[in-house]
Amino acid sequence: MMRKPLISLLAVAVLSAPAAAQEATPAQPAQPTKAEVEAATATFSLIASALNSEQVPGPVKSALFGCMYQAPLGEISKALTAATEQADIAADDHNKRLVALAAICGARDPSQTPPAE
Repeated sequence: MMRKPLISLLAVAVLSAPAAAQEATPAQPAQPTKAEVEAATATFSLIASALNSEQVPGPVKSALFGCMYQAPLGEISKALTAATEQADIAADDHNKRLVALAAICGARDPSQTPPAE
């Protein structure tokens, strides 16, 4: 009879389906280290302070907000950490860190804006 091989074939397919589904599942990203979490926290704090400050120009705020919208905080934080290490900017120098972050996020330096014609 044909039923027995067909049932056996279906049983094998059903039993192997969970294993195949597990193989297709992408790997979970690695958990951030304590240092990465602390750096991301400091980056988020800097962004929040800048967005709430009346001294930060609107275009810079827009660039920071757009940066947060388009990229994960971890990536922004890693870029800021690399930039501040390269430029030897102290962790407590918030103004220089903000300038670096604004540059990373694509904000133009207001002093470099060409005059209106």
